[in-house]
Formats: sequence, C-alpha cells, structure tokens
Amino acid sequence: MGSPAQVEAVIAMLTAAHPDQPASNWDILRQVMDDGFEGH
Repeated sequence: MGSPAQVEAVIAMLTAAHPDQPASNWDILRQVMDDGFEGH
C-alpha cells in the first residue's frame, strides 16, 4: 500500500495511459484503497 498521495499519483498515471476509461473506474480504485487504509 502507499500513501494517499502515492495512490493519486498512480491514478494520474493510469488516467494518462488509459484516457478511454471512465472516471468511475478510478473512483472505485480510490474507494478500495481508502477502505484498505481505514482497515489498518
């Protein structure tokens, strides 16, 4: 796991690499990561 800033950096890279993907995909990833952070 990474810090929230690292997660956002990865999402930014994924968004740039896959501009055809809907923003909802990245929102799901954010939620999963947030849930993981809360669990620790």
